[in-house]
Amino acid sequence: MLLFVLLFTFTVSAECSRNSGASELLGDVIRDIRNGSYNVPYNGTVMSGTEVLFVFQWTTDQNASIRVTTASRNSSMDAPMLIVIKQVRGVQSWTLPLDLENNYPYHIVSRTLCPGYSLFHSNNSVLIDISTSSTIPVDYYLLVTVIDDFTIGMDDSRALETSPSQPLIYKFDFSKDIDFVTVNVQSDANLCGLISVQDAKCPIYDFDHNLEAMGYYQSFTSLAAMTVRRIYFDSTSFYVVVAVKPKDMDCQGMESIMSSAGPVDPMVPYRVKNITLNVSSPKSSWTYWVGIGSACAAYAFVYLIYFFVEINPRKKKDWSVERRHIVDGHSHESLGASTSTQGREMRSTYGAINGSVNDQLAEPLGTSTSNQGRETRSAYGPINGSANDDQLDVRFNEPPDEQDSDESNESDGPSESTSLPENDYDFLQDADSDKNIFRTKTILYVSDLSRKDKKYLNLKYKVYPRKLLIIAVFYALPVIQLVLTYQRVLNQSGNEDLCYYNFLCTRPLYIISAFNNVISNMGYVLLGLLFLIIVYRRNRRYRNVVAQHPHVATKYGIPHHYGLFYAMGLALMIEGIMSACYHVCPSYNNFQFDTSFMYIMAVLNMLKIYQTRHPDINPHAHVAYMFIAAVVLVGVLGVLYGSVYFWAAFGVVYFSMCIIISSQIYYMGRWKFNLGVFKRLFLMVRQDRFHCLKPMYCDRMILIFIANGVNIALCVFGLMTRPSDFPTYFLSIFISNLMLYFIYYIIMKVRCQEKIPAYANLFSLIALVLWGFALYFFTTNLTSWEATPAKSREGNHACVLFDFFDYHDIWHFLSSSAMFFSFLVLLTLDDALWLVDRDKILVF
Repeated sequence: MLLFVLLFTFTVSAECSRNSGASELLGDVIRDIRNGSYNVPYNGTVMSGTEVLFVFQWTTDQNASIRVTTASRNSSMDAPMLIVIKQVRGVQSWTLPLDLENNYPYHIVSRTLCPGYSLFHSNNSVLIDISTSSTIPVDYYLLVTVIDDFTIGMDDSRALETSPSQPLIYKFDFSKDIDFVTVNVQSDANLCGLISVQDAKCPIYDFDHNLEAMGYYQSFTSLAAMTVRRIYFDSTSFYVVVAVKPKDMDCQGMESIMSSAGPVDPMVPYRVKNITLNVSSPKSSWTYWVGIGSACAAYAFVYLIYFFVEINPRKKKDWSVERRHIVDGHSHESLGASTSTQGREMRSTYGAINGSVNDQLAEPLGTSTSNQGRETRSAYGPINGSANDDQLDVRFNEPPDEQDSDESNESDGPSESTSLPENDYDFLQDADSDKNIFRTKTILYVSDLSRKDKKYLNLKYKVYPRKLLIIAVFYALPVIQLVLTYQRVLNQSGNEDLCYYNFLCTRPLYIISAFNNVISNMGYVLLGLLFLIIVYRRNRRYRNVVAQHPHVATKYGIPHHYGLFYAMGLALMIEGIMSACYHVCPSYNNFQFDTSFMYIMAVLNMLKIYQTRHPDINPHAHVAYMFIAAVVLVGVLGVLYGSVYFWAAFGVVYFSMCIIISSQIYYMGRWKFNLGVFKRLFLMVRQDRFHCLKPMYCDRMILIFIANGVNIALCVFGLMTRPSDFPTYFLSIFISNLMLYFIYYIIMKVRCQEKIPAYANLFSLIALVLWGFALYFFTTNLTSWEATPAKSREGNHACVLFDFFDYHDIWHFLSSSAMFFSFLVLLTLDDALWLVDRDKILVF
């Protein structure tokens, strides 16, 4: 190396001593040696056997650099012109015309020299050698200029022009008080470009084919932003390189590949892109503390409100009053009524499994407590026939004395005049024990569907959170490992196209590139934990009441099974963890991490609403989770293999599931889907004929009719449009069904004149407002992994909250709060019924 420096110094000294235009014979080559001047254009011709050597003295300003522009009109690919630039510590070269990716021959090439090759040397001359192997004269053009503003400052904006053969290079120096900055590039052209940041060392990689070999880079069309950290580099400076790709396929995708014909005049620049370059930094060094601290303070305030309500002495007084009501055998809705009236069993009309009922109850669902408490006689229809009008005997308005008299007459068995023994009479007592019979009543009460042992049901529903925790552990461990691997690959390769960040608002911490998008998921975890605390406190309070008054657990209110509530709170916490993992490196490859537990929460919410009035019918945990696993698999297949065949199969399965689930809901789980279903349908139509078209359960039929209409509309929409964001579309199906079922539940409560607590209404209002704002921020798409990384960056937006959080972070805050209050609505919606006789609470 030392010998090369001495030889180079001797050669340069000899050449500089000669006058401009001196010639030198090197074998068969005649070298024309000239002293060059900056900002002066040079024109001439070269051919085989001749070459031109220009000698330029390097500028001593460390904040400046040199840019060399060369051009040749009649050079060809068969005998190109060779440009060689020699500096003390390096050599750069290129050909004219320049062929990039076999796309178009560029006859104009302009490059910025690396300052590190010539600085700090006593002899810092730059030699530019021009030669060709062409046997005919080839013209050349040379212009060497000094870039005085080579170093770009903080918040310094530059309007620049670049092309594939004319990349731009600038330098930035970190100050002592800045750990990271954001390099922003904006353009009004959709040409595919590349931006790269490299350590302030030589060589500088500035062409498309080698620019990705060093530093960090990303593609862009109209917008790019790179968060550059001091710890990335050995020095305190870095180079910013901006270039244009020869083709747009990497940015626009396969569907938009621009023509490579090029301009007619080869001296006209091709694929020129106007850009604006600037470097910015956070407004304050306290940005992290203010952003994270404010979010923590908001959630701490929610915790304080809850604990203040929990220790409120008025609440304890209310519980004491309710306990006295229990002891006295009274409920809120029947204070002052006799104990015998409250304890009477209300029976309802039974319909036939394959028949039809011609008469419905004449009284509305919201009859008074006194009427509801009277015992009525029931008539059963034949299993394979239809119930006639004479078979139904519904008498809600009979005086209590007459009713008691009828009951005593019915219980006396056969009259004295009959000669048949008593054992020959069938009093249909199995109708009160056989679920295939009593579940066919046209009007059901919660007491009809809460006959299973309470301990058995508690164990059944406790399995939900336990199995969910096991699923979460085995699901989360590989997820965390995978996303950290993605982050490490990004940091090592420098390819920022791997992850779909909002690059205009990325706040890094340690190895995490977008820590703000990760920490904003704290709301799911903290509010999920708070919900678990609330459920635990309510469960403990209820157990204390039941321990003192055991009859409460079997006679009053909606059956209290908290297993699904625990599962909902746990799912909310895990959703926060999974969403945080997804935002470590959001991309096409790990989208399901962010949506899997959203499916789980949607299904758990629907199961909880259904369990409220159907505690004996809800599916087992393993069945529910297997169904959710199939849902997640369909979501993955919809993204990876969203072809016509997939959508056809999806439509068939969708319609089939609508029929199966509708039948299970309508027949209270007594409908069997097997090979005999068609025979049963045929027999029912043959026996009942047109009577089978009249629904036995009108309320359920209305719900199923509306729900199937909505689901068919969603399915047809998907089949016709085939949305590229299949997970969002698929999740919207579950959210729509959840909202539809919840609205139906509220309407039925109002219709049955059931009281909704004031605090449940308040929670509903808060949740509704939060959902409205959350959906607004969710629809503000900052990124889109369905598009290319460059197209995705077009939606990037600067931070909007504390200069730390963006729109999607606000979605995290609002949606987690909305889910929390939505869960509270389900938890408290039926509180007004908890001391109402269970045989007076309707099933719907």
